[in-house]
Amino acid sequence: MQHKLFKVSICISLLLLLLEVYRWYLWNIDPDSWTVWRFLIDKKHTGLLWNLLLAWISVILAWFVLKSKHRILTKFLSLVWVLWLPNTLYMVTDLKYFRSDGGTSIFHEIIFFTLFGIVGVLLYILSVYLVFLKYRFSKRWLGIITVLAIIGVIIGRVLRWNSWDIFTNPEKILTYFLNLF
Repeated sequence: MQHKLFKVSICISLLLLLLEVYRWYLWNIDPDSWTVWRFLIDKKHTGLLWNLLLAWISVILAWFVLKSKHRILTKFLSLVWVLWLPNTLYMVTDLKYFRSDGGTSIFHEIIFFTLFGIVGVLLYILSVYLVFLKYRFSKRWLGIITVLAIIGVIIGRVLRWNSWDIFTNPEKILTYFLNLF
């Protein structure tokens, strides 16, 4: 099962990469100005591929959790994985960037964002499945993990926090919760 999910997710991800290049072409963005970094995170032109990359990191972390033989490393990787997992489902919320502004057709945008949402859900399933193979958790734990991932998506979309903020900017999170209480 995981091999099929992986192959389908890779194929859709590559197709999304090609569709995004085509979108940039249609928007008449000068190809000489394209860099990998700009292409990934350009906020003016959605930065959707950045979200795709972050979702794939969740799958990579899940694979490391599955393959890890050291108990402490496995626990640490599992914690980081739980923090990163919302990036998979977050892709579904990127529908807010849907636009048909004359540069791209509505048909192109529908295909693009449908595939984008599908690959986000597939990466979520693949990521959870890999960790499931390691821990064999119950349906209750699956429900808890899913609720945590959805809360993470909401935190990311509304509060604009990132998965790595807990490591790189913990004072921002601590300040927020102290002000909340």
